[in-house]
Amino acid sequence: ISHEACSLAGTWKLGKLIGFYDDNGISIDGQVQGWFRDDTAKRFEAYGWQVLRGVDGQDGEAVAAAIREAREQSERPTLICCKTVIGWGAPHKQGTAHAHGEALGAQEVEATREALGWPYEAFEIPEPLRSRWDHRTQGAQAEGQWREGFERYR
Repeated sequence: ISHEACSLAGTWKLGKLIGFYDDNGISIDGQVQGWFRDDTAKRFEAYGWQVLRGVDGQDGEAVAAAIREAREQSERPTLICCKTVIGWGAPHKQGTAHAHGEALGAQEVEATREALGWPYEAFEIPEPLRSRWDHRTQGAQAEGQWREGFERYR
């Protein structure tokens, strides 16, 4: 179904649609080198999508720049191909299938916190991050506008 939906998005020129391809070279069974022959970027180009290749998925600014570039394209959907390291920051599991389908475990979580310099407890979000990502007010306003429009439509 996903292939048909992506092809339809290209055919309908859904220029506001942005997708991400996480190219980390790992499947749940291990490294994909040697058996994964699909050229994902070419497949999406064949669907009629704009494809942005080679984005460093570990670099937030590089991803943000790719999103800005994608938003400039109004005639076609965009696929952003990000090169990443699966489980990045987990010292003993990053880059392996163990980071794909298994829980990290308490020791690896602690080692990851140390490697990333993350002093916060589980589920604790520091206020500067929380306030940057908290869009409940804007969401409530958008929902209110939608509901008003819907009521006028009824």
